[in-house]
Amino acid sequence: MATAGEMANRSFLSDPKHWRDRAEEARTRADQLDDPQSKSAMLRIAHDYELLAERAEARASGHSPN
Repeated sequence: MATAGEMANRSFLSDPKHWRDRAEEARTRADQLDDPQSKSAMLRIAHDYELLAERAEARASGHSPN
C-alpha cells in the first residue's frame, strides 16, 4: 500500500499545471541570468518541463505519450 507521501508525489507527476508552473519558474530564472551557458541550461530545463506537462496531459486523456 502506498504511503500518503507517495500518493502526493504521484498526483503531481500527472498534473500538467505542476510542470507548466515549473517551466515558467525556470524561464523566469533564466531571464535573471547573465551567463549565456547558465541561461541556455535553464531554458532547456524549462523545455523539458513543458514536455513533462504534455506527457501528463496525454496520460490524463488516455493517450500514450511519445
